[in-house]
Amino acid sequence: MAQISIVQVASDTEDRVVRQPQMTTQRWMIAVAIAALALGAKRLADRRACFLTRAEVEADRADDYANGRACLKEGYDVPGMYEKLRDHYLGLARKYRLAASRPWLPVEPDPPEPK
Repeated sequence: MAQISIVQVASDTEDRVVRQPQMTTQRWMIAVAIAALALGAKRLADRRACFLTRAEVEADRADDYANGRACLKEGYDVPGMYEKLRDHYLGLARKYRLAASRPWLPVEPDPPEPK
């Protein structure tokens, strides 16, 4: 009887071997979906950061025109041009802040500067 219990103990330890799970098609699909979500989230975060930076740049330009710190190009020296340019760049800053809050949506091209 002592030999039988030794054989049983040996077979119990063989059954305890941990096997790694097989990568089935379903598991591969889940892995790919998780990777795609992570990459998509990263892309949206990068796009949001880009839009926020652009909004800040445009707001700084508007501030420069509002305070008369910007130099006007040739042909722009008309009355009220500083105000027109300030309003133009404030509009761009608003546009890019809105785009940063919804980075998955497309952004329209910038309108030309007023003349």
